[in-house]
Order: sequence, then structure tokens, then C-alpha cells
Amino acid sequence: MHQAKYSVSVQIDRLIEMEMKCIVSSSFTITLPKKIRQECDITIGDLVNVGLSEEGKGLIISKAGGKDDNVDNKIITGQKNRIIIPAELRKNLQINKGDSFTVYQMTLKNAFFLKQEEA
Repeated sequence: MHQAKYSVSVQIDRLIEMEMKCIVSSSFTITLPKKIRQECDITIGDLVNVGLSEEGKGLIISKAGGKDDNVDNKIITGQKNRIIIPAELRKNLQINKGDSFTVYQMTLKNAFFLKQEEA
């Protein structure tokens, strides 16, 4: 069985909350916020890494091609700056349509999307 590669360990208390949320659409896409696209230098048509944090709490997104480019899932940024969340990550994080993510800025031009727990 193939062992997936995951991203770095994430300490949420050391991240910068961007005071924005993303909602999972009916087609399991999320729109990358403009501030994150600018910080990570991501534009439409770019290849991005989409990985799961080592703790399994959220998604880590970065532009592909960097020195830490070790994530199995590479997604092309589509129209309206959307990316599809890969099926294995949806399953691992138990992501459903309409779920909400809080967006954080990480170092090294990475963004962290923390799934919000249902109330």
C-alpha cells in the first residue's frame, strides 16, 4: 500500500490567523483567499501542494516547486482561484460540503486551513 507524504507539524498557537474563513463547496472545492494567494504567490493555473498536517488537523497549501515540495497531492488552481480538495484528504479530515475552515498564514509561504468543529 502506498504511504502518503504529509506536510510539516503545525503548532496553531504560532500561526497568524488571517481572520477569514473558507467554505467547502458542493463540488468539494475551496476558494483561496486573495491575501493567501498574494502571500504564497499563487495565481490561476499554478500547481499547488495540498497536504495534511502531521497532526491531521487541517490542510497545508503552498505553491509547488519549492524546496519543501514533498506532498503527494498537487492541484492546479482553477478559475476563480479554486482548488479541489483531494478525496483522501477529505476522508482523513471527514470533510463534508458546507464545512468551514479558518485560514492561517504560516512561514515559508504556506497557508494552513483548520477545519472548524461543528457546534
